Amino acid sequence: MVGSVGVHVTDPPTGVAQAGYWTASSARRRGFATRALRLAAAWASGALAVRRVELLIEPENLASRGVAAAAGFREDGDERRQCAIRERLADVLVYVLEEPPAGGSPPAA
Repeated sequence: MVGSVGVHVTDPPTGVAQAGYWTASSARRRGFATRALRLAAAWASGALAVRRVELLIEPENLASRGVAAAAGFREDGDERRQCAIRERLADVLVYVLEEPPAGGSPPAA
């Protein structure tokens, strides 16, 4: 396994979801997280009628911020002590992708 990506619809009436991802250290810097995040957002748009995907990223996590930007997300603000990370409330940056391109299934490799 090289990692994982997940999408959780947080507000079904407005089509808002949050996504999260991680990558095994041996698989980092190879584009897996970026591609998986793009595919997950496209799938959520088509299969779950998601119109906005949000990511919550710790400001010091430069690698994750790079993945978000490479996948087409833009920084949209911050939330102070709003996200439980490793048993503490952390400050996070909010990255968003509005109107992700719809896709019901991943493209052929």
